[in-house]
Amino acid sequence: MNLLTKLMSGALLVAVSVSVAIAAEDSFCGHAHWYGKELHGQRTASGAVFHKDKLTAAHPSLRFGTRVRVVSVLTKKEVVVEINDRCPRLKQRVIDLSEGAAKKIGIWPGKRNDVQCYVLERTKK
Repeated sequence: MNLLTKLMSGALLVAVSVSVAIAAEDSFCGHAHWYGKELHGQRTASGAVFHKDKLTAAHPSLRFGTRVRVVSVLTKKEVVVEINDRCPRLKQRVIDLSEGAAKKIGIWPGKRNDVQCYVLERTKK
């Protein structure tokens, strides 16, 4: 193995290790809730008009515009949402999904809605 190959494989290993570390920090799990027609047409905390069928979500602290992959623990279905609103910071509740996003992964009121969330893209705003 020549020096360049050794350096490249070492750099790749470091890059993979860093990616895994970042991915672990950018994931969270807990309960998801959803909201729909009662807020349809109203302004969100980001200033956008809420549309119940769009793939959006509310989170207590992620920046607006951040994209998050949400996976239902029960159904294993997933959806990618954009954070455009705020929700209360509660112990188990980690995200509020629009009705459209909740439907995509099979979340309904009255069910236990455990999810795993992965931050895909953070905005710099």
